[in-house]
Amino acid sequence: MKVLNLNYFFILLGLTLFFTISCASDDNSPEIAVVPATRTIDPELVGIWNGTVEGTLGSANVSFTLQQDGAISAETDSQVLCPFSGSWWVSGGKFEASGEDECDGTSISLRGNGASSIKISGNWTASSGNNGTFSMTKL
Repeated sequence: MKVLNLNYFFILLGLTLFFTISCASDDNSPEIAVVPATRTIDPELVGIWNGTVEGTLGSANVSFTLQQDGAISAETDSQVLCPFSGSWWVSGGKFEASGEDECDGTSISLRGNGASSIKISGNWTASSGNNGTFSMTKL
C-alpha cells in the first residue's frame, strides 16, 4: 500500500509542477539582451566609389562619396533614380548606409554583403517599395 501511495505522491507532484510551469506568468521571466553590432567608420572605405545600381526601376551608373565623418552622397546618371545623401557605417563587417533621396525625401537603405577596401556590393530598399542591388568599386 505504501508503494501505491508513493506513486500517487509522485504523480501529484509531477502534475503540480506541470501546472505551475504551464500557468506561470512571463512577466518575471529573464530577458535575453540582444546587443547590436557596433557601428564604425572604416577609414579604408573613405573615398569615391563607382558602380551600378539595378532595381525595380531599371539600372543606372552611380557614384558614392563616403566621407570620414560618416556622410554619404550618391549621384546617378538615371532619369528615374534620384541622388541621395545620408550616413554610412560598417557593422558586423558589413557596409550599411541610409538616407533620403533628393527628389521627394524617399528613405533609402543599403545593406552590403561585406566590406572590402576595393569592392562593396549588396541590396538596397526604398520606403517607396522599390528595391534592388548595387555593386561598387573604389577609385
